[in-house]
Amino acid sequence: MLFRVYNLYKSMSSLAWGFIKNSATPSLACPSESVSWQRRLDGKSFEKLKMETEHHRVLRWNCSV
Repeated sequence: MLFRVYNLYKSMSSLAWGFIKNSATPSLACPSESVSWQRRLDGKSFEKLKMETEHHRVLRWNCSV
């Protein structure tokens, strides 16, 4: 059951990623490393930085799928 839900989620996310990839602004969906590093240099709090890094990692994973 859980495996079926996961497969459904994966197919939905890849479908959504297809739409994002075909949109006019793929750079928003798939940020480059430099964007992440620039944010790091802005002097934000560690927690916020950690959250952004985590979010960036998820985006980067989506980009490689």
